[in-house]
Amino acid sequence: MHIEHCIMHSFVLIGHVDHGKTTLGEKILEFYGIRDRLDSEEEKIRSKTQEFTFIKLTDQLRLIDTPGHQSYIRSMIEGLSRFEGSVAVLMVSAREQEFEKGFERGQIKEDIILARSLGLLHLIVFITKTDLYLPPSVAHRCGNIKNTLGPYLNKMAFSTVTFLSGSG
Repeated sequence: MHIEHCIMHSFVLIGHVDHGKTTLGEKILEFYGIRDRLDSEEEKIRSKTQEFTFIKLTDQLRLIDTPGHQSYIRSMIEGLSRFEGSVAVLMVSAREQEFEKGFERGQIKEDIILARSLGLLHLIVFITKTDLYLPPSVAHRCGNIKNTLGPYLNKMAFSTVTFLSGSG
């Protein structure tokens, strides 16, 4: 994905609960020297994000963390629709059965549909928790996730889809 050619300035973190949205957001904030802005003390106690969080990283770059819990879908939609030209970052867990449950039960599909229907044209699928696997197995696991999501994403007509993997 060539970000410099996109008309975008915002990355919106979306995905099923506990798939690593806030963890990645915290790592990005740490990289930019911004500390402790994603989780309020109350959210840390509850261990889930209830409302979207907007953070300006630079004059041209913003980060939006959205809730992953089904009960807070309205807040996720608000976070997705707020900024034109955003890139959706779909967080997908590599942990055994977490991806499968999220995909089969429909929340991952719902997140993809919402992102696309709200006008987001660019999608990054970030496969998290890859540190749970040894190198040969992680490539196989990521390949399986990509092969499962790929046909579904092709139907959604994003301009660009990029797959990345890592762990927090």
